[in-house]
Amino acid sequence: MKSKKFLIVGLPGSGKGTQGARLAAYFKIPEISSGDLIRDHIERGTEFGRKVASATAAGNFVPDADMNYWIGQRLLQPDATGGFILDGYPRSLEQAINFDERHGKHAAELQVIELRLPESAVVARLSGREVCPQCGRIYNQTSHQPRIAGHCDADGCALTRRPDDTVDAIKHRIEVYENRTAPLVNYYCRGGRMTSVDADGDEDVVFERILKAVGKTPVAV
Repeated sequence: MKSKKFLIVGLPGSGKGTQGARLAAYFKIPEISSGDLIRDHIERGTEFGRKVASATAAGNFVPDADMNYWIGQRLLQPDATGGFILDGYPRSLEQAINFDERHGKHAAELQVIELRLPESAVVARLSGREVCPQCGRIYNQTSHQPRIAGHCDADGCALTRRPDDTVDAIKHRIEVYENRTAPLVNYYCRGGRMTSVDADGDEDVVFERILKAVGKTPVAV
């Protein structure tokens, strides 16, 4: 049986958070999101959160040394011993090499899933994205609207917009991704650890494609 250790990569808005959460529920393993980790620190006003708040709002990456440390700390927690899903880390070649060197067994067992989505679809998705600040559910003004406009279906909380979901910030994030993360994709391709999945379409259909890619029979979750 294949390892239950996954890394999901792809352009901002390609569905990494949504599909990562579904994959985590399917395998009953934690989803370790670098974005969620960073936002938690910012909301709690920690020293790290204050350090990176302005950079993330502008769509820039957090320094490698910081992310290497905090992801490493998260992987030490008991719930990650049976497997995990990494979302948003590693997101550069330097981070990937550091992860391989520091987490040998985890790295060797990692299955990398690339979610492929056209740039035009990324801009459309993110510019219309709304997020529940309570449970983290993601909605979209065009493709996945809540039952009651502006409120989460699960808990009724007022939905918010992320500060880096403006059109200018989105385009900058795409540029940063192409410059820093494309080499990461090539790195995992050469290592034979990566498979690509078409992320354009209904999220249920995309999830079925992911399950097939990791060798599991699609089952509704």
